[in-house]
Formats: sequence, C-alpha cells, structure tokens
Amino acid sequence: MNRAKILPRRIGLVRALGGISLAAIVVCMAGCEKEDPIRVYNAPKDAPPPMMTASDEPAVAPIEWKVPAGWEKQPPRQIIFAAFRISSQDAKTECTVTRLGTRPDLLLQNVNRWEGQLGLSKSQDSDLGSRVKEIDLPTGKAQLVELRSPTPAAGAATAPIVQQMVAVMLPHGPETWFLKSAARAT
Repeated sequence: MNRAKILPRRIGLVRALGGISLAAIVVCMAGCEKEDPIRVYNAPKDAPPPMMTASDEPAVAPIEWKVPAGWEKQPPRQIIFAAFRISSQDAKTECTVTRLGTRPDLLLQNVNRWEGQLGLSKSQDSDLGSRVKEIDLPTGKAQLVELRSPTPAAGAATAPIVQQMVAVMLPHGPETWFLKSAARAT
C-alpha cells in the first residue's frame, strides 16, 4: 500500500478513539455531579449464637481402662494424657495414652513419626494398608499398628533405641485416643 493512503486512515482512527474517550469522560463526570444524601439506618444487632451447655454436647462416655498389677504410673507430659512404666528382665516398656482431635492426615503423620522413632523409612499413603490393621473393639472399630526396629547387623556398635512398638488408634466421639506401647532396649 501507499504511505499516503495509510496515514489519513490512522489519523481518522486516532480522532475516533479520542472522541470516544472524551465522551466516556464526560459521562463519568456527569455521574459524579449527583449528590446522594447520607442516610442513617437503625438495624437490630444479630442475636448471639446460643451457648452450648453440657447437655448439648454429644453423649460420649469417657474412655476407661484398668491398669494391670505391677505397672508404675508415670507423670503426664506434653500431650500424653497418661503414662505407665512396665519393667521386665529384658526390656523396659512404656505404655502411653494420648488423645487428639480427628483429622484425615492424623494416621499417616503418626505412623511416620513412629517409624522415625524405630529407624524405619517413612510410609506413603499407599503403604498404610500394609502397616495398619482395622480391629473390632467393644467400643467400635480401631486401627492397630505394629512396628519393629530392623535387626542390627552383626557387630554393629549401637542398636536402635526403640525395638518394638504397638499402637491402637481409637476414634471416640470428637477425639482419637492413642494407646501406644514401646519396648526399649535396656
């Protein structure tokens, strides 16, 4: 194309866009000229949510257990609700009771933590089927995890601190109770 033909078209396009922009500014400015009177409203406050009383909470009986003879009660610590020391000739075993809320990732997180305590590699979600068994208890279904430290190689200088662990996760109302027994080397 000839440059003489293109230049007038561009000038025409620029003028058209400039006119449209000017018209938009005028319309916006005209809208700004109106004054809206300030209005005051009296609105009632929202009613406070009803207070939850003990009778409104789900009726969940507290978890109970009988401590076998010879077990020494230990002081609770951090998140441990109750702890017991069991002594035998070969190992010292501790049984702990912990209660936590319920979350979908709670099972994998705890299995991974316990595996780390035993020197085992962490499981993936897909591995839980081989690590966790579902069991029936009088209070409902629970999950059982049994883990064992790897046997130290012959002549190894040190053995893992924890040798074996058994844990039961019991959903109970809005909480999950963990009963865990860990046998430690003497």
